[in-house]
Amino acid sequence: AGPASVSDEDWPAVKQRLESNASLAKGRALLQEALDQPAGEKRKHLLKDAEGALLAAQRLNFEDREIAYALGLAQLSSGKANEAAANLAAACQGGGELGVKAEDALRALYKLLHPNSSPSFETFRQQEQDRWAEETRDRAKAAGDAAIHSTQSHAAYFGSESCRGCHAEIYHEWSQ
Repeated sequence: AGPASVSDEDWPAVKQRLESNASLAKGRALLQEALDQPAGEKRKHLLKDAEGALLAAQRLNFEDREIAYALGLAQLSSGKANEAAANLAAACQGGGELGVKAEDALRALYKLLHPNSSPSFETFRQQEQDRWAEETRDRAKAAGDAAIHSTQSHAAYFGSESCRGCHAEIYHEWSQ
C-alpha cells in the first residue's frame, strides 16, 4: 500500500517513478565514485554496479533522458562504446543543457568510432537513436511480460492475513 497522500490508483506509477529515481541516484553516485578511482579492479567493479543501477532505472522509466545520459557515460567509461553511443544519442533528443552535453560526448565518440567521417555524424546519431528506441521497446516488452508473470505468481500467494482465521494463536505471536 502507498502513502495516504497518494490514491491507490496512482500508487503503482508513483512507486515506479520513485524506484527509478532511487536507482538513478544510486547509479550516478556509483559512477562518480568510479570516476574518482584510478584504473583498476575497484573502478571496474563500481562502473559495473553503476551500469546495473542505471539499467534498472531505465527499465522503470525509459523516457528519462538523464538516465540515458548517465548510462551512456557509465558505458563509455567501461569501454562499451556501442552501448554508450545509443544512450548518448537518446539523451541528445531531450534538448537543453543535457542534450548539448550528450551531443558533445556523442560527437567525441563518433570521431573515435568513425575516424573517416563515414557515415556522417547526423546519420550516425539517427542510427543510434533508432537502435536505442528498438532496444528500449524490446526491454519494455520483456519488462511487461515479466510483470504479467509476477502478477500471476503473486496471485497464488495469499499473504499472512489469510492465515489468521485458522491459525489465530500462531498469527498473533508472529505479528508481535
